Amino acid sequence: MRKIARILMTVAAAIVGGTSVEAQSRPIYITQGNGGGPRYIIQNGVLTTTMPGVGCDWSIAVVSEIRTGGCAPGSAGRRYTLTGTFLGPTATLSSGGGNDGTSDGTYNYTVTGTNVFRYNLDWSGGTNIFSISQNAFGITYDGNHNSIWVGSYLGGGAKGLFEYSMTGTFLSSFFPTLSGSGLAIGALAYDAVDNSLWFSEFAGNGLLYQYTESGQFLSSVNVPGTLGYFTGGEFQYMEETSFAPEPGSIVLTLTGLAGILGFARRKQAA
Repeated sequence: MRKIARILMTVAAAIVGGTSVEAQSRPIYITQGNGGGPRYIIQNGVLTTTMPGVGCDWSIAVVSEIRTGGCAPGSAGRRYTLTGTFLGPTATLSSGGGNDGTSDGTYNYTVTGTNVFRYNLDWSGGTNIFSISQNAFGITYDGNHNSIWVGSYLGGGAKGLFEYSMTGTFLSSFFPTLSGSGLAIGALAYDAVDNSLWFSEFAGNGLLYQYTESGQFLSSVNVPGTLGYFTGGEFQYMEETSFAPEPGSIVLTLTGLAGILGFARRKQAA
């Protein structure tokens, strides 16, 4: 029992201290909304790869490769390997468009204003699957909840994240505390490793924020060497065979277990 208690307390302390859940577990892929629109691969606040932009192909989906989609009908994106080597163009967009993209491994998605669109993985097709009540900028697929999150585009108003089912039913929302004066929640990305949400506020400050799905702040990181206006963002899609709890829930659970075992230990000593 003593050994188990020590292990649980050590793990709980590590998580609370930020050595586990607050680290960026794998690369995040970013599209830039100005300055020629370069694309970035970022790991733990370090810009590891820059890919030249070709226009407004800001929507991004990452499955077996990086695929950007056009921002409006008639525009096309690009395909890259996961390390940034150019492979060729993606399909020309037939409808919709947007500033950010995502994928559930079967389809890609964007949000344009208040309309969510679904595409094939090569960005062909294009179907408006449901409408939302917010004017939105960022979008990401949450494999833990099988849902879609969008980031608001409200001008000078409060910036929020809103969760919807895959059929358009509103599920939840939260309003993060941000340090800049950006107009939107962009580069919205879900990390299946720890069920956290990453995003920027499109403020030109090169900041990425990390929150839990319930709205608990985890970390923020500044990324030097970029132009700072992050538009699209995604982690590589990862199929979830088992749902992991949110980082905040892990902290509470392990801390509680450690407390129970500590109480039992004291009682046994008495």
